[in-house]
Amino acid sequence: MLSKIASKQVKDENYWTDCFKTSKKIVRRNVKSEIKLTHDGLASQLMKRTDALTLKFSVNQPDDINEDMKVLKKAMKSLRKVRRVNIECRYAQEITGIKGLTESLKRLSSLESVSLSFKNCDGISGKGIKSISEGLQRCRSLKSINLNLRNCDDISDQDMKILAKGLKRLSALESITLECGIHYNYSANIRGKGLKKLSESLKRLCFLRSIDLKFPNYDHIRDEGLESISKNIIQRLGSLQSLGLDFSGCEITDGGLENLGASLEGHISLQALKLHFSVNQHITDEGLESLSKRLQKLNSLRFLDLGFYSCEITDRGVEKIGKGIEMLSSSLKSLNLHFHTSFTLGDLSESLQKLQYLQCLGIWDVSVEDDDLKGLSESLQSLIHLQSLQLYFQE
Repeated sequence: MLSKIASKQVKDENYWTDCFKTSKKIVRRNVKSEIKLTHDGLASQLMKRTDALTLKFSVNQPDDINEDMKVLKKAMKSLRKVRRVNIECRYAQEITGIKGLTESLKRLSSLESVSLSFKNCDGISGKGIKSISEGLQRCRSLKSINLNLRNCDDISDQDMKILAKGLKRLSALESITLECGIHYNYSANIRGKGLKKLSESLKRLCFLRSIDLKFPNYDHIRDEGLESISKNIIQRLGSLQSLGLDFSGCEITDGGLENLGASLEGHISLQALKLHFSVNQHITDEGLESLSKRLQKLNSLRFLDLGFYSCEITDRGVEKIGKGIEMLSSSLKSLNLHFHTSFTLGDLSESLQKLQYLQCLGIWDVSVEDDDLKGLSESLQSLIHLQSLQLYFQE
């Protein structure tokens, strides 16, 4: 039964049609020709005719990437119809061209979606964040922002304050994804004050429907920081349809989870929920129990992803989560669970059996016995709509 289900995989309908075969190239959707970024004249002609712009930089030499950004700024002056911009830059130690790049965004009067990724760019902080904030706040028609600052280890509370100042002016914003994780054991500079400023800005954006905030490994982020997000954003924005929070490796406790659960009450429109709080030593069964009581009231929830890897979780906590999940049997279609603990699958299997409309199931990094797998297999036979199954067990 397991092998039969595992062989049926759901196709990812969101796979990028604008992909990259070589770094530093512009690829126009549905156009076969590709041109090098340094050919700025040709770039301008191509970009006049397209509504989507996708760029990728992956270099270690700051001179190269800064020169390319100058060319890009010049080419972007010709843009008129671009609605989506996706720019990815990795491993650059110093980027002096960010200001010119972000200033160019304000020229795009039809711009609706921006994705900026500066993953592993140590030079992004201070003036770089200020340039990004000032550039974005002039794009008043923006509906979607994806900003990836993962492993930009020098990002601080002051940078969050500057970024928040720009975001609060985007009154038409409907979706935001912000990732600011740092390398493990690196000295973290974002604390509760930075999250408070961010949450105070986002609560003003009444059209927000999707929020995904990732701050893993910031060990100075405690319950107070999570509480500011819970009360200022989640509790106030009652029309949220998608919510993702990743505070793995922070200092969150059961009290923080309880406040988060309380803020979820009344969210009758919430369809997707992703909560990752792995490697938090102060999260126990009590925290999962309080969260479970709130989850079972989210009657519109279709996608649920819970991550509590390396927390103080036992059989009791997993059982409580199972009881909360089974109350979502009429709506839930996708479920992912990350626990990494030795627990009995028996009670969880009984809960899974009641999810009659479940299509995708993932259970990650758990330690189980042979008898547990037998019970799980028997439960899965009743899930007639199941199309994708992923099981990762610890030996």
